[in-house]
Amino acid sequence: MASGAVIARNTGRELVTVWHRDEHCRAALHDLLAYDGPVIDGEAGALMRARAARSL
Repeated sequence: MASGAVIARNTGRELVTVWHRDEHCRAALHDLLAYDGPVIDGEAGALMRARAARSL
């Protein structure tokens, strides 16, 4: 996230985090970090990951 935040800041963009909860970590990002930026979680995050994988 740190490198993504630097890239976003240096390019004038907003960092949007796609958070995936799974059997290894079922916590929400906001439960783990003091992060007040936008977070995409749940089904929307799964859809975005699937579409990104197809575009490679």
